[in-house]
Amino acid sequence: MNKYTMNQRQAREACLIYLYQLLFEKKLADEQAIAFNFEKFLSDNLNNLNYILQEKYKTPKSLNIVDNELVVLIIKKSNDITNFQNFLQNFIDNRDFNSLGLMEQAILILSFIQLKYSDYPYQIIINESIELAKQFCDDNTYKFINGVIDKVIITLNKQSHENEK
Repeated sequence: MNKYTMNQRQAREACLIYLYQLLFEKKLADEQAIAFNFEKFLSDNLNNLNYILQEKYKTPKSLNIVDNELVVLIIKKSNDITNFQNFLQNFIDNRDFNSLGLMEQAILILSFIQLKYSDYPYQIIINESIELAKQFCDDNTYKFINGVIDKVIITLNKQSHENEK
C-alpha cells in the first residue's frame, strides 16, 4: 500500500487534533484528581489519530503521522504542555488560560511550539493559526488568537536578541 503524505496544512490540523485530545484527557484527569499518564496517552492515541486522519482525508493509502516533521516536533514537545500553558498565561489579559476553550488552547500551544522550536516563518504560523481559529472556533476568536501570538512573537524576539548579546 502506498503512503499518503500530508501537506503542511493537514499536518497542522493533525497537530491540532492531537493537542486537543491531549488537553481533553489532561483536563479529565485533573477533574478526577488522578495523575495524567503521558506515555499511556501516547500509546492510546497515536493509532487513533492515524485512523481519524485517514478517514478525514479519505485516502485508501497508508497514513503515518510520525512521517511529518511538524507532527514529530509537536509530539516530542507536548510532554511540556503545562509549561506552555503557564508561559502563554502571561499573554492573556484578565482571564485564566485554562478558562479558554480547548481548541483555543490547542491553537495557541501549537503556534507557540512552532515559534519557539521550528524554523517556520512567523508570518506563516500566524496565518495558519488564524485560519485554524476561523475553521474550528467561534467567529471572532481568530482576532484573540492573533493578538496573543503577536505578543508571544515580540517576547520571543526580545529573548532571542538578549541571548545574542
